[in-house]
This record gives sequence, C-alpha cells and structure tokens, in this order.
Amino acid sequence: MAATALIEPLVRTRVRPGVRVSESRSFRAAIALIALHIVDDEFLQPPPGTVARDHLLAGLLPIGVALAAACMYPRLRAGLRAGIALSFGILTVVAGMIALGTASADGLSGGDGSGLLLLPTGLALIAMAAWIPWHERGQHAETARRRWFNRAVAIAVTPLVLFYVVMPVGAALWATHKFRTAVGSFTIPHQDVSFRTSDGLLLSGWYVTSHNGAAIIIVHGGGGDRDGDRTHAAMLARAGYGVLLYDARGRGQSQGAPDAYGWTWGHDVDAAIAWLERRRDVKDGRIGALGLSTGADVLIEVAARRHDIRAVVADGATTRSTSDAAKVVHGGGLLSIPFWWMQYTAAETFEGASPGPPLATLAARLHTRILFIASNWSVERNASAIYARAANQPGDLWEVDSGHTQGLDGHPYQYTEHVLSFFATSLLH
Repeated sequence: MAATALIEPLVRTRVRPGVRVSESRSFRAAIALIALHIVDDEFLQPPPGTVARDHLLAGLLPIGVALAAACMYPRLRAGLRAGIALSFGILTVVAGMIALGTASADGLSGGDGSGLLLLPTGLALIAMAAWIPWHERGQHAETARRRWFNRAVAIAVTPLVLFYVVMPVGAALWATHKFRTAVGSFTIPHQDVSFRTSDGLLLSGWYVTSHNGAAIIIVHGGGGDRDGDRTHAAMLARAGYGVLLYDARGRGQSQGAPDAYGWTWGHDVDAAIAWLERRRDVKDGRIGALGLSTGADVLIEVAARRHDIRAVVADGATTRSTSDAAKVVHGGGLLSIPFWWMQYTAAETFEGASPGPPLATLAARLHTRILFIASNWSVERNASAIYARAANQPGDLWEVDSGHTQGLDGHPYQYTEHVLSFFATSLLH
C-alpha cells in the first residue's frame, strides 16, 4: 500500500480525455511503424549473406522496449512522456537517415522502404515532445514551488539522458547499420577478387600482384570500405608488394551486416590470409598487414591469436570496448565512461557480438612485430602507447603530426619511409 502511494504520483496524469487519447494513439502509431521497420529490416529482408536467426536479439529486444514504452505511455506524467517521445524521436530519425542514405547511394533495397517512413515519424515524435510541456505547462503541480522544481529537474536531467543514453545508442545504431556507398576505381593494375569467410560471407576486393614475393593485407576503417585504402595500397604496390584490399563484411560490395567496431572482422582477415597463402606470387608465407583505425584494432586481435602474419602496421588504433576506454581516458575524460558503456552495450545488442578481451590484453599476447602509428588525437596517442608497452615493443611507436589515419597524406615521405623500412625488415630480409 505504501509502495503504491509512492509510485502513483509518478505515473498518474490528469489531462483532458480527448487530448490523452489523441496523444497516446499518435505515440502508439509511431511505435507500430518503428516495430514494422525492425521486423522488415532484421527478419524479412536481412542483409545479404545473413538470415533472420542471425538478428534475433537485434530485432526482438528493441521491439520489446518499444512495446513496453507504448503500454506505459498513457500512465506517465507529462515530463516522462515528453522525454520518451524525444528519445524515440531522435533514434527514429537516425534510423530514417540510414535508410535515406542507402536509397540515395544504391536505390531502395532491403528494409529501406519501411525505413524511409521513419524520418517523418521521428520528426513527429520530436514535435510531440516539444508540444507536451507547452500544453501541460505544469498545470498538475500542486504548488508554484513544485512546478518550478519539476522544471529544474527536467532541465538538469534531459541533457544527461540525451548524452548518456540517446546519443550513444544512436551512435551504436549508426555504426551497426550504416549504409554502403559505391566502390570507385583503382588506377594501379589489379584484379577483382573475392573470397569466402568461415561463417559463409562472400567478400569482394582488389589484388595487386606481388613482385618481391611478399604481400600486404590492408584492413580499412570501420565506416569505410576499400576506397579509403587506395593511397596506402599504391604506396605498397610501387615498392613491389602484393596488396590485397577488400571490403569488410557489410561494406562496399561484400556480404554481411555492417560492424564499424570490427568485432566480427577477424573472420574476414582469416579468409584474406588463407587466400594469400594460396597465391604463387607470395613466397614462403611472407604476409604482412596494415590496418587503419578499426582495421588497426582488428589486426591487434588477429595477430594475438595467429603466428602467420609476420609484420603488422597499426595506424590509428583506439578503443573497441569499455575496458579499453577506461585504460585510455584520463581526468575529465573519465566522465565519458558511461557514454562508452552504453554505446558498446547497445552495439552488442544490435550486432549479437561482443568486443572480446581488451586490446591491451591482446597486445601482451603478440608474437608478431607491430608498428603503432598515432596521430595528434590524444585518445589515439594514449591508446597506442599503452598497446606498444603491453606488446613490449615501445620502440615501435611513431607519433605523427597529423589527423586520424592522415599520416600518409600529411607527411608522405616520412610515412612511406617508416612503413616500407618496417615491412622490408620483417618480410624481405
């Protein structure tokens, strides 16, 4: 009885019945459209190379949360209703932008048709979130002091919820569903190639034949594809190396669902190594790898469990789990830890995968020589230094005065000298 008395003020709302029915119906209609898109995108038309059972958690959990919000919505006070409408509205707009990006880049495919409906739905929810407090205007607060107290709480809490819940979930949604873009051309003589991963996905790429008996695998960043590797590939090809650059799963022309965190990309690198090992122009297993951003993180993980990559360049390694972030950030940056936790937790739900051991732990298991390249970004410099020390290779850390993975563009001579001399020592001598 006492518990009921405490909870009731939070969920009881006195508004005109006509307004309540209209508002509730509008919110529930929006939830129905969101659930429809999730079913369409995850179960009826999943990404190429995947089936509905691969997306059970990614589909069922968000639908469950949305339906719970729809059931509770009519019983909540105005401030909570506005907050829920705003949160769902922002995330729905993100999903709608993903569908719009896909349709613009490659035409309507998969669940993009239902996804385009999310843009007006999300904007309507945001408008509803703005309308509710204006319409209510604290009319149900018992006193003026209580009214201003409620407003102060809303002003304080709303930014925290947006930063620590809505923004990281939106970032995870974008990272695990980002649309593909068309793959361009490559001027260096090459052949179009494809190879299949151990979990059944067909990956597409380009291969430049080796002229010195060694080959380099290039692993691109999380949100990109092989297009972003062309400058690095040209540098290596001019030095005589065979170069395999490919689209990771869910990117470019490769099958699979997007994974900007690289948690599932180990299968892709394994398949790339197996493909190179069958090449006659690659002698005595002389295979190296160069990773950019997420690709650098992935190569730390792969090199920690394999002994057949003879040299790795990790350009732009950062973090891919809350444990990594906790080791890297300092001072005021520690306030961002809940943000990272929420983002990675949401990503685990959307992907049905996990980040695995911390990168520092993996670096300590390395049997491969690895060159860490760090830009001016403080997170990257801290992370690369930690991983280099863990690998007991602190001398193999080069801090370049450039932006994230922009060392070759900003300092082409120095970058080329560092990378080529590193690979030559490990692969040619």
